[in-house]
Amino acid sequence: RMIRVATEDDIPRMLELGRQLHDESRFSVYPLNEQRTIDFFKMVINGGSTCAFVSIQKGEIVGGFMGGVSDHWSCDLITAFDYSLFIDKAHRNGTTAIKLIVAFETWAEEMNADEMTIGITTGVNTEGTTRLYESLGYKQVGPMFTRRIF
Repeated sequence: RMIRVATEDDIPRMLELGRQLHDESRFSVYPLNEQRTIDFFKMVINGGSTCAFVSIQKGEIVGGFMGGVSDHWSCDLITAFDYSLFIDKAHRNGTTAIKLIVAFETWAEEMNADEMTIGITTGVNTEGTTRLYESLGYKQVGPMFTRRIF
């Protein structure tokens, strides 16, 4: 498996994987807005404070990671954060996620981040993903809650 920086040429496959994640996640109750998703991918791919990586296996994109860096609102701290980690169902439970996260960590260090924050907001395989993040040295700092308004 090869990890590389995503390009706009990768967006059609990233959209397929994004749709797959959307459909199995808690967000599936909301319609997927493909144009918004494409525009977001372009922003992340071309942004100076954002990153996008893809994992290639046998010439096909099988996963991706998008993240960014931002100043903390209350102190002199640069935080790197994830937007999404998405892996084709057929390629989960391997090393793809680890390699994508390591690529993000390397990028975050290059961006002079002081810490990395990564989370699970999809509701997909929360226990397994938590174990993965903890095995990579991430510490759980608290739960996340959501409530529908409509």
